Amino acid sequence: MKKRILSLIVLLALAAAFVPFTGTAAADEKQRVMLYSSLKDSQLAAIREGFMKKHPNITMDYYTAGTGNVMTKLATEHQSGGIAADMIWVGDPTNYLAFKRDGLLMPYDSPVAADIPDKFKDPDRLYMSARLIMLGFVYNTELLKEEEVPKTWEDLLKPEFKDNIALTDPTTAGTTMFTVAGLVQSPKYGWDFLEKLKANGLRLENGSSAGVNKAAAG
Repeated sequence: MKKRILSLIVLLALAAAFVPFTGTAAADEKQRVMLYSSLKDSQLAAIREGFMKKHPNITMDYYTAGTGNVMTKLATEHQSGGIAADMIWVGDPTNYLAFKRDGLLMPYDSPVAADIPDKFKDPDRLYMSARLIMLGFVYNTELLKEEEVPKTWEDLLKPEFKDNIALTDPTTAGTTMFTVAGLVQSPKYGWDFLEKLKANGLRLENGSSAGVNKAAAG
């Protein structure tokens, strides 16, 4: 049987405001909720701790991986007829559009929905924004002086940065996929810019942490 999933909204991020999904279950019945997310394990562990403290009768489990891997897991489960996730929280908003198109989401009236501007919510109550993601350049302060740090995307094409540029693999990270899509669709950049970036020695890293750690290590 195809299982519909609830796209993670702010309810787990604001666990104190969360209410059980299965309202018909007995109050003393032990319930379980499964989250698939691209957040880091430390973040999800903290969310789980706060959530289960607030709701001791609900056990929260989670699976964490890059957005690409989460989507692969979901696709495999969907094809086999049994999605194990109750909620999804990934970084690429286009995935939620696909979930909605395929009828995989169910509506939910979150008690904190009123605090979220309408432009960040699906009109059919199938998903909403849960966080703001900031993007920027990370660099090694021992190798670059402040005045040498790239300030624009174009700066990354300078010869002094050749073979010293890394980007999270967009096939595994939703936020990077969204960033790359924005560059491609921008009249100012487009595919031509990405080709130039590749020619300047761009490397792809499997996960944001890997890129940050390598920059820190020099």
